[in-house]
Amino acid sequence: MDKYKGLRNVAYLCQKMSIIGGVVWVLNAIFFFIQYFSEGMKIPDVRSLMQSYGGALIAAIVPILMLYAVGGLIYLLIDIESNTRK
Repeated sequence: MDKYKGLRNVAYLCQKMSIIGGVVWVLNAIFFFIQYFSEGMKIPDVRSLMQSYGGALIAAIVPILMLYAVGGLIYLLIDIESNTRK
């Protein structure tokens, strides 16, 4: 079980960093919508706003999901290796 301790640590870090990134992404999205829908914000064109900031929100979620997937893939490969040894 302790054969791949380094890989387990890397997988753990990948998944925890993606969770932290996801929380930051959600807070950023909430801040964006609060700022957008508040009375003090005057935006002349919604399309330009979504192209600039909304696109950044969408693009930011991709690395977060990929980081979580890499952590899960490492765990999967370690489990496959341990099961083939039995």
